[in-house]
Amino acid sequence: MAAVLWGCFAVSQATHRPFESLTVTTADGVRLAGWLLIPSSPRGIVVVQHGYGTCRADPLQLIALVVRGGYAVVSVDFRGHGESGGTCSFGKRERLDIRAAIDAAL
Repeated sequence: MAAVLWGCFAVSQATHRPFESLTVTTADGVRLAGWLLIPSSPRGIVVVQHGYGTCRADPLQLIALVVRGGYAVVSVDFRGHGESGGTCSFGKRERLDIRAAIDAAL
């Protein structure tokens, strides 16, 4: 939880942009916690994800770089990570997490 709280503060500081906390639900019913950052006049949207055993605060420098480049970013904690529910399936169901993140951004 401490990493996520740090990440919430740091995402705003690193990107110099406000962010929106979001909660999405996957097709199989898992609740995922995430962030949505939208610069003025975004050039597109990028899904930025963390690796195994971390959370959405981990790729913060990449998120900041992408937002400063003019792109919107959506990033969620994969199932079984950070503030999200569920259990890690090592890729078997995480595709549903990515789909839910994309749907939330659109």
